[in-house]
Parts: sequence; C-alpha cells; structure tokens
Amino acid sequence: MHYRADIALSGVRLIMIKQNIMPDSILKRKRARITDRNRWPRCWWYPVPEEDKRHLDVVGQLHESYAKTINKTMFALLGVGFYCLLKVIGESDKSLIVANTTIQTPVGGTSISFQSFLWVAPFLLVILAVYLHIVYGHWLKLERRREFLNDKSEKFGDATIESIPALFSFKERLPRFFTNLVFYWFVPLTLWIMAYKAFALKESILWFSGFASIVTILLLFLQINRCPDSKSESTSRSRWLCWILSRWGAFGRLVAFIVNVPSKRWFWNLPRWVVSGVFVAFMVNLPSVSKSFRRPLNLPREDLKGAWLQGLDMEGADMNNVNLQGANLAGANLRNVNLQNASLQGANLKRAHLQNAHLNAANLQGTNIGGANFDGADLFSADFREAKEMELYRIQKAANWNRAYYTINLFSLLKLSRTHNDDLEKIGTYFQGGKIAYILQPGDTGYVDGEQHGLIAAEEDIKTIYTDAWDKVSVTGYYRWSTGQYENENKSDYASQALFNTSIQVGDGKDNTDKILAKYPAAAFPNSAAAVARAYRGGGYDDWFLPSQSELNQLYLNRSAVGGFVDYSYWSSSEFNAFLAWLQSFGNGDQYYFIQYFKGRVRPVRAF
Repeated sequence: MHYRADIALSGVRLIMIKQNIMPDSILKRKRARITDRNRWPRCWWYPVPEEDKRHLDVVGQLHESYAKTINKTMFALLGVGFYCLLKVIGESDKSLIVANTTIQTPVGGTSISFQSFLWVAPFLLVILAVYLHIVYGHWLKLERRREFLNDKSEKFGDATIESIPALFSFKERLPRFFTNLVFYWFVPLTLWIMAYKAFALKESILWFSGFASIVTILLLFLQINRCPDSKSESTSRSRWLCWILSRWGAFGRLVAFIVNVPSKRWFWNLPRWVVSGVFVAFMVNLPSVSKSFRRPLNLPREDLKGAWLQGLDMEGADMNNVNLQGANLAGANLRNVNLQNASLQGANLKRAHLQNAHLNAANLQGTNIGGANFDGADLFSADFREAKEMELYRIQKAANWNRAYYTINLFSLLKLSRTHNDDLEKIGTYFQGGKIAYILQPGDTGYVDGEQHGLIAAEEDIKTIYTDAWDKVSVTGYYRWSTGQYENENKSDYASQALFNTSIQVGDGKDNTDKILAKYPAAAFPNSAAAVARAYRGGGYDDWFLPSQSELNQLYLNRSAVGGFVDYSYWSSSEFNAFLAWLQSFGNGDQYYFIQYFKGRVRPVRAF
C-alpha cells in the first residue's frame, strides 16, 4: 500500500517538473521577473538602454541640437526662477491680503496681482522644468549612443562626434554638482520658498505644500532613474589603497569599502530614496500637520488705510504701528495679533475676534466695535473715545481695561474716577522725586473721591555697592529679601518666622515695608531689599518703600513710561511664607514667589 502511494507521489512530481510548476521554479521566475530591469517596477528607477541605429552624422546633428535647446531652456528656467524668488522675497506680506500690488509676469509681460502671481508662477516653473527634462532625457540617450560610436570609431581610427561644451555635458564633479542642483533641486527649492510666503494664509498651506512635495518627489525619482550603474571608475591608486586597508582587519576592510563606494549605484541613490520616503510620509500626514506650518503675517508700519479685510484670518500677525484707518475688519480673526500703537480710527471691527490681542496704545476713536470679542486682550493705554456700539461687559473681559481711555460719560458705568483720562496722561511725568507710575482708582487702598493719589517710582534701580554678609563677595544692584543677610542660615532667627500680615494690594506697600523693618531692622540688615528701599532719598524725600505685589505689577505695566528697568526679577514687599516672597520678572511680566535669600533688583516707590 505504501509502495503504491510513493509511486503516485513520484508521478505527480514528475508531471509538475515537466510543466515547470514546482514551487521552487515559481519563486525563481518571480524573482527573475522582479529583478528584470526591462520590466516594471524595476524599469521605473533603472535606466533601460535602448538600441539606436541612427547614422553617425544624424546622431551628431541631433546631439548638437538637443544640447543647444537644453542650454536655452535651462537659462530660461533659471531666469524665471530667480525672477520669482526676487519678487516673492522682495514683496511685503501686505501684497498677500490686498490686491493693489501688481506684478508683470516673466513671460508675456502681463500685469497681475501678487496673489495671482503666487498661483501662476509655480505652474510656469513646472512647465519649463518638464520641457527641460524631456529634452534632457533624449539628450542622455544620444550621449550614450555618441560615446558608443566614438569608442567604435577610435578603434578604427575614424572621426568622432565632439560634445557641445555645456554645464551638463562635463564629467567633472563640480559641473555635475551644479547640473544636479539646477535640473533637480532649483525648482523644488523655489517652490518651497514661494510656499513659505503663502503659508501666512491658512487656506494656501495645504495646496502649496502638497504641490511642492509632489514636484520634489517626482524630480527625486527622475534623478534615481537616471543615476548610472557606475558613478565613477576606480583608479589604480584607489585599488592599491583599498588593498592596503584590507590588510588592517575588519576596520580596514570597512574603510576600504567606503573608499570604493562611489562606484556603487545604490550608495548614491540611498539618500534620494530616504528623502523621497520622508516627503511621501509628509504628504500622507499633511492634512493633520498643515496648521503647524502657519506663519504669522508680518505687517509692521504698513499702510492699510481703507483696506477690505472682512473675515480675513490674520491670527498672530505682527501689525504694530499699522495704519488701519477706515479699514473693514468685520468678523476678522485677530486673535493674538500685535496691534500696539495701531491707528484704527473709523475702522469696522464688528464681531471681530480680538482674544489675547495686544492693543497697547492703539487708537480706536470712532471705531465700530459692536460684538467684538476682547477676552484676554491687553488694552493698556488704548483709546476708545467715541467708539461705536461699545458693549461694556465685553470690554471688561480684557486685561488692563481700566487703563484705557474712554468717553467721559462711561466713567461712572465703568466705575472709574472722574479724572481717569487725565490721570493716564500723567503717567511717566516727573513729580516729587520720581515719575508717576500709577494713579489710585476706586477700590484701591487710599483712594479718595475728588482727590488725586498714587505712586511715584524712583527713576532708576538702587545700585549701592556692598559686601554680601553671606557670600563675602562684593555686590552691586542686587539684594536679598529682608531675612537674607545672616552669615549662616543655622542662626535661630534666619527666616524662621513669617510676618503673616503683609498684603499684596495697591496702597499697602508702605505698611509692608514698615512691618519688615520692624522685625528685621535696617541696623542689623542694612543691605536687605526693604532697608535699601527705605534708605533711598530721591528728591530729598525719606518715605520711600518697597512696593507690594500689585504695586510692583503697576510698575511693570508702566515700565516704558517710567523707564530704567532691566530684564530681571524685582522684589516686592509681599511675603508668601516664612521662606518665600513675591517677585516679578520685568522680562515677561510673570509674578512668582521664591526663596528670600535670592538676589533680586529693587525699585523703591513712594505715595503722593
């Protein structure tokens, strides 16, 4: 029984061998099919030599004609590309949002808007690049035929076909580098620079980045296809060097392999495959990452008077000192926009989104702000006099709304003093030994209706020179809080008891300083922050003190008007606990508590 089964199985195998359907044979045929350069997919990235039986003279004439055409097309491509680069780099972002800037196209001389130019120019570049590569592809075939015929002619002593001297026909490395740069990388680089310009407009990001990626991938693939099997021939010197290195063991053989690698086609194409893979992955994820490529519009000091910008997305734009008088910004997205010192008189800001916008010293007189969202916007010194359709509850959601200018009949509704606008005008003026830094408002400690009181800041930081009792080093302009002057922290009184009753409010800095000095007298701690503030004698006055946390914040808000501050942390007189006290960074405005033996800056103030 087993014998008959073996005979049957052998018969089946014999039939399969005759019909060539054995598994091993199938795998061999599939492998041969895939590795065949004359068939897909391998033919896509390997140059397939084609037999050319044209006569020697015909090859010479066509070779010369194609070379001249390539030269002309290459220079045309460079000319158009550089023209596009100059226009894109030279034009301001204003041209992206208003259509009054016209540009002449490099071909035909037609005048179009810059916005239209950004859409037309990439197609013009790609058309020239396609034509260039079609002609260059034919030239490469003729070049291979020319070299073959020349080798044949040299054997028989016949005349050879001379090559036309051109950048792309030289074999040296430098010309080949520039050929690759112009033929395969110039257009993608130009497209990406144009894309970066368009990235300021949200709706353009996806299209421009996708188009530039496709062109980059196609040209990389074309470069892979045209890469010859042998990049360069190994010289006898390099062969001797490889032989010597191979005697040095594994490391020497590795170095010899690297030295000999220029003749390997895969080595030159590997970076191109990697870059192609990166761009393919980028395109797959483009819809989800496109927002991260958004760049803010750069429009400082631009004249956009009367511009139609309704509903435009300008989030994060830099528009300081811009002229937007009479501009239509209804429904525009102005989140996080820098509009400091901007002129917005008579502009239409109905339903505009101004969340977290910087409107410091912006002029909005007569502006229609009905329904505009000011949540988190900075309105310090903004001018809202005669503003139309103002909704006070929206204004009060902004930061520093009580530091802006308003029409007189709104003072009572906003619970501001009757001299509010005049008070703001006095900020930064010299008075009684320093500069006025703040005028007390209703709700502040010490405010009296009908009277004017506030804070005067010294014109500069305290900068005495002393030897720090703790570090035993000379220090200028930096001071520890009141408990930081002991020689070692193990002493019983070193920051061991909190004051408990210091305040952070405006009007309480003087009381805070008195409490600090009562516990830590200036006689024992002459170089503490509180002591040096009290010892200041600007204008001949002796009632200077260390500002409270809120008073220090008013100095930060008015730092430009007061002047003399540095990007460092300043001490307040408000304690957090036995070991920590409040500071404020004048670099970014952050308020935080820190160890009391930290050395910070001191700017004394006095009340008037």
